[in-house]
Amino acid sequence: MSSELFRHDSERVPIGILPHGNEINITVHRYESGPGDTVYIQAGQHGIELNGPVALKRLHHALIRSEGSGTVVIVPVVNPIAFDNREYSTPPNYDARNGNINRVWPGNENGSYVERMVNELWPIVTQADYAIDLHTGSPEMLPHVRICQNTTPQCRLARPFGSEYRLIGEGPGNQENNSKKTTFRLAAEGVNIPALTVELGNSGSVGIEAVRRGRNGLMRILQSLGIVTGLPDGLTLPEPSSQRVIYDDVPPVRTPASGIFEPTSELGVGQVVEADTKLGHVFNPATFNQEATITGGDSGVLYSRLDGGIVFSGERIASIATEQSPGGQIK
Repeated sequence: MSSELFRHDSERVPIGILPHGNEINITVHRYESGPGDTVYIQAGQHGIELNGPVALKRLHHALIRSEGSGTVVIVPVVNPIAFDNREYSTPPNYDARNGNINRVWPGNENGSYVERMVNELWPIVTQADYAIDLHTGSPEMLPHVRICQNTTPQCRLARPFGSEYRLIGEGPGNQENNSKKTTFRLAAEGVNIPALTVELGNSGSVGIEAVRRGRNGLMRILQSLGIVTGLPDGLTLPEPSSQRVIYDDVPPVRTPASGIFEPTSELGVGQVVEADTKLGHVFNPATFNQEATITGGDSGVLYSRLDGGIVFSGERIASIATEQSPGGQIK
């Protein structure tokens, strides 16, 4: 199969109308270079997750100097409303019912404002052979990649990205609510598009190492799929690290009481915790009384933990994933 330099084009796609009549637009970039698979990559579902758009900026500058055979479609900011308001979710003034855009895929043409926005974008997604969704998690979340099933099509995306941890599962929120095809990843899988979620870390700020890790991982995926066949001069990609496979099959740890959560200082994400390990406690700031002791409940890898703060009863404190096997190393 012959290779040629990628040709780049972009367009503004309207996804909604504001009350005073102006359109809400997203920018869609296309990089084409002969026949081959199409990969759709997006970032910016949540307005404060900045490493995804920055990583895509670096990917852009690499792609326009690369050779390949196939198509890459990039949407750097999926939710411009949350982004412009510097908010994680869409502000309730725009949509009081569905603030989190990553809970309404594939959208609904007759639904709420955010559902209608997603509905306008979805036809672009369904033209792809593979889909990748960039996030940054929180400062207390282990950087990782997530796929629904540890099967070959999904692993073709997860393995070359090179994150140390590969998390398998739909996600606790979908397990608890018994809902299906609400996140972008689940909606894509529902129409037989293998999908990967990437959690880069450093939410709310730009982390240079996270950005570099994102750009390199995406380029390795495009290489492994045969879409990028020649790197630009001066760009070398390190080999992907071995991945530790963990399973998101444990319900999240939630607090039974409101107050201030004070974490156990010696525990951090990435550590293996035993069943009923103490994660911290919640106390009443008015009386100083301890209201609840928070424990892990199950043994596994602590991949997300609240780093202290004000909590309401029922709020998630931590997430634990079980290991596939001792060590769990996958080459």
